Amino acid sequence: MPRGRPKKNTSPETNPAEKRGVSQFSPYMILNAWFRDGSKNSPLPKELEESKAFAQTYILYYFQSNPKLFIWINKVYNNFNLFAIPVNEILKTMKEIIRVTGYRQPFVKKAEKETKNQLCGILKKKYVGYKPEEISMAVDLIDKDEEFQSIVYETFGIREPGKYKTKKNEFKQKMESILSKESLLNDL
Repeated sequence: MPRGRPKKNTSPETNPAEKRGVSQFSPYMILNAWFRDGSKNSPLPKELEESKAFAQTYILYYFQSNPKLFIWINKVYNNFNLFAIPVNEILKTMKEIIRVTGYRQPFVKKAEKETKNQLCGILKKKYVGYKPEEISMAVDLIDKDEEFQSIVYETFGIREPGKYKTKKNEFKQKMESILSKESLLNDL
């Protein structure tokens, strides 16, 4: 008897996405693959012809990271005549621009949730008007100084107030100051 889960059958009969004729890839992945196929005469994939994911204005957003190319595209396409051009023609124009210039859209890393510690969360809730970057900078400044850090963390209830160990000399000095105050009070 085989152990573990049985293998999924991914045949078209059992895969609902393929039954409906839907690709398992997003239109953006298909578009980027089509842009990079290197062929000047490759036809537009059927998924992109039928897709409503792209508008005519997509050309204005795609080339934003290249200033020279972006300025030229803005001069040529940034007007109301852009909406008269079919999306398929816009995509073919974009492919030609990418083929000629070798443009690669920069990889934008997904922003990570910045959870430095509990203090960030507390400060975000308490001071709503501040940006998350400002709060993280404040936490960085707080974390640099250990004494200030302990005070702030104890104030917001993140840490229990610690018992500070006193040395014998400090203890004697405190006791002497207390006793001297008591003796002064008794003298009155």
